[in-house]
Order: sequence, then C-alpha cells, then structure tokens
Amino acid sequence: MELQAIVDQLYGFIESHRTVLRLVERCSAELPELAQWYFVESRRGVHTRLGEFLTARIEAGVLPPVPDVPVAARFIAETIAWFAMHRHGDPDSAMLTDEDCRRTVRHLVPAAFLPAG
Repeated sequence: MELQAIVDQLYGFIESHRTVLRLVERCSAELPELAQWYFVESRRGVHTRLGEFLTARIEAGVLPPVPDVPVAARFIAETIAWFAMHRHGDPDSAMLTDEDCRRTVRHLVPAAFLPAG
C-alpha cells in the first residue's frame, strides 16, 4: 500500500535523525531563522505534501474521505514523530521497543484510512 510506504519512509527518517531533529527544535527558540526553516518550511512542508497526497488519493477513490485533510495529514506526521522520536523523552514509554513501535505505527496509521467495513 502506498500510504504504508510513506509511513515507513517518514518513520525511518525521523527515527534515524531524531537526535539532530530534537536539537534543532530546542535551538529554534533562540534562532528565528532556524525556527522559520524548521517549523515553517520543513515541517509544514511535510504536512502540506501529506495533505496533497491524501487529497489526490481521496479524489481518485483510493482512500475514503476524511473530515479534514490538513488535520489528517498532521495526524500521520505527529503520530510518526511521537513514536519515532518524542517517546524517547517520556519515561513512561521506556518499555516500548523500537521494533514494536515501528510495526504498530506501520499497521495502525494506514488502517485509519481504510474504508469502513
């Protein structure tokens, strides 16, 4: 499935670059140019491209309609980001393994976009 490939690619990128991504997030508070590049150009760009993908697949009848495409795109990106990166800073999630998280996100995110029934 095409969406599963996108999930795999984004998860892999975030997981393998999580240290530098967290560093950029932290430094952005003090460096407006970095914040502009990271949050506006990069992250929002990913959300926009995910939204364009969803819109195209919905219009083609491959995926069912969603209540709000930008929110759905953000759901995909933020779910991946939390499990691939942010959970590592959450002591209550220490028992979650990298492989279990990757497999579960790979399964659940595309499943959220399958037609009902």
